[in-house]
Amino acid sequence: MTVSDHVAQFQNLGHPAKDTRHVSVYVYPAIAVENGQLVERHKIYVGTKNGDFDVTVPTDFIFMTAHLDWKFEKFSLGGKSWDGIAAFPDDGDFSVRFGDAEQRSVILADHCTKLYTHRYQIVMRNIHTGELIATDPSTQETNSPPILP
Repeated sequence: MTVSDHVAQFQNLGHPAKDTRHVSVYVYPAIAVENGQLVERHKIYVGTKNGDFDVTVPTDFIFMTAHLDWKFEKFSLGGKSWDGIAAFPDDGDFSVRFGDAEQRSVILADHCTKLYTHRYQIVMRNIHTGELIATDPSTQETNSPPILP
């Protein structure tokens, strides 16, 4: 069964065939090694467990920073400009845009035409210090933030 078959089945039952998922992005202090010295930095944590998301119908992911001191950063990667989140391979299966003027959210639309693994990367900036942080949450990172009520 193809993605378009799934979409048609939902639509034939009178339901929208688009899913929306809300994802909180956390930033916590972390230690990094620079020039043989320990320095305090920050690290991005997404959701729980490894940050992977599986979808079988077109899905909008709304990523929101859980901390008001951090915003998503526009950056260039792979010859393209990205609004806070990059997704690869860049095969047209995704579109990305800031969800608000303050860049505290990003909408990643998964058009779900190719059912295989895409990797994504997030870049954020501290609005007070200018510190930039980046992460690839789909690399089986098992540190997860606390689950909040």
